Amino acid sequence: MLQIAALPHPADPNFIPLGATLGGLIGRTIALRCGYDADNIMHWTVEGSYLGTAVALCAYLAANALGTGR
Repeated sequence: MLQIAALPHPADPNFIPLGATLGGLIGRTIALRCGYDADNIMHWTVEGSYLGTAVALCAYLAANALGTGR
């Protein structure tokens, strides 16, 4: 089966930028839904990206520590 668009395994290093991207997207979406101005939208986007990076990094480290790598 050809996998063109597959999510990376948490033990792959590519998982960390994916978490940063998703965190930034979620932070921006929340800020837009709350009706914040442009400065607060950018702040929420950056903070969401940091939080997404932290969550993805913890998942990456946990997956590698447990030995679930490929």
